[in-house]
Amino acid sequence: MRLRVDLETVRRLEEMVRIALTPEEGQRMVEELNKVLEWMSALLEARVEAEPLYHPLEQEGLLRRDEPGESLPREKALRDAVEVVEGFVKAPKLVEEEG
Repeated sequence: MRLRVDLETVRRLEEMVRIALTPEEGQRMVEELNKVLEWMSALLEARVEAEPLYHPLEQEGLLRRDEPGESLPREKALRDAVEVVEGFVKAPKLVEEEG
């Protein structure tokens, strides 16, 4: 099954993520998303009969331990926020509740 993205799909995505694309950017996005879908389709069609490689380089400890550290100062964290209310970042509501 080949999926395709059209301009209508890009416009719906544009609304969902609250961005505004010019007509040229919208068309470029259609082309780029269709290329990604083509690549994904090719990957899904590939026949692979090997065991998954969980550690291809046989190295351990590539990830650091998650340990508490010094926090970012509140003023620095809020400095670039679009809107701050009572010391917190105010963001638009993303999920609307139904009836």
